[in-house]
Amino acid sequence: MIKRRIFIKNILYLCIIVPFTNAKCFSFIKKEQNFIQNFFSMGTIGKIIIITNNKKNGIKAINEIINKITYFEKILTMFSNNSFIGKLNKNPKKEFTVPNSVIYILKISEILKIKTNKKFNINLNNKIYLEKYNKNNNIKNEISESIKINKNKVMIQNNSNIDLGGIGKGFAIEEAMKITNKYEINNAMIELGGDIKIKGKNEFNLQWKIKINNNQNSKNNYIIPNNTSIASSGQFIKNRITNKYDIKNHIIDPITLKNNHYYQLATVIGKNATICDALSTACYNTPIEEINILKKNFPNYEFKIFT
Repeated sequence: MIKRRIFIKNILYLCIIVPFTNAKCFSFIKKEQNFIQNFFSMGTIGKIIIITNNKKNGIKAINEIINKITYFEKILTMFSNNSFIGKLNKNPKKEFTVPNSVIYILKISEILKIKTNKKFNINLNNKIYLEKYNKNNNIKNEISESIKINKNKVMIQNNSNIDLGGIGKGFAIEEAMKITNKYEINNAMIELGGDIKIKGKNEFNLQWKIKINNNQNSKNNYIIPNNTSIASSGQFIKNRITNKYDIKNHIIDPITLKNNHYYQLATVIGKNATICDALSTACYNTPIEEINILKKNFPNYEFKIFT
């Protein structure tokens, strides 16, 4: 009888105390908050959305993400003589020691050039193009093997001009998203100039829904991504470069050195934002009858075109 009384007493203890303890714990669970920050970098507007129940970590993550993207802007831009790309462009035939991130993006760009049938190329020989464009609209591509990489040292040839505009934004947000792992943030979105990287779910604990085309009649208007990246290239109107050279479309076909008008927009969806960024540029420069080449070489990426 004594043992039985102890057993019953223990059951009553569990029934009363454990639910009370759980209720007390649940009362201290913080509701996840939506932290949004707009910023300007790489010549365009960006947005960061962080969803976390830790306000301090959310703010820290946003600041570090912006600093990381700003850092890549400084070292990758071709518009500054002080950036690594600017130094290479200004000093052909001279070897420079560059960070591993620059080596990586140069090497992956060379691989993508081959796999996209040269529809993506970071070296457009812009100087030659601008000098000869008004003389002969059918000038041939004069691009050679212009980039030489030796471990962490890089040198370019004469008349070369490296432009990472078709891959730099994707690379920057791909690297910046890694910061969320440091702060154990499972739900986030980084967007920069049409390049987007998604992680987890939105503030309503639902899948993200991304609108990629303003054409209301388009059946492909929306993408519901899941831990993926999205990049788009299209006919964004640019101001004149000079009074002499009127180039309205900023995307130049690296083979014909002309502006193509195959599509209004080309969008690529896949795991890696760096690859998506480059492939959207390549897709925009690829006529529809050759799109299957890209699909074959990149089976894990989805291509959408809008005419």
